[in-house]
Amino acid sequence: MRYKFNTRWKGKDLKCACLFGNPACDRYKKCEVLELKLNPYEDIDKCMDHRSYKRIRGKIQQL
Repeated sequence: MRYKFNTRWKGKDLKCACLFGNPACDRYKKCEVLELKLNPYEDIDKCMDHRSYKRIRGKIQQL
């Protein structure tokens, strides 16, 4: 998934981040557009290899 944010910075600190096209954001003209890519299932294999997950009667369960 890709998201576009309007961001406002003060030095290295992020002061505001609104989704691009947000009607409630009134300062979008002063913002920098930042595009983020989010993959929530990127490390799912690493997570499922953890020893707290076991296969019991055909189902994967967390112990």
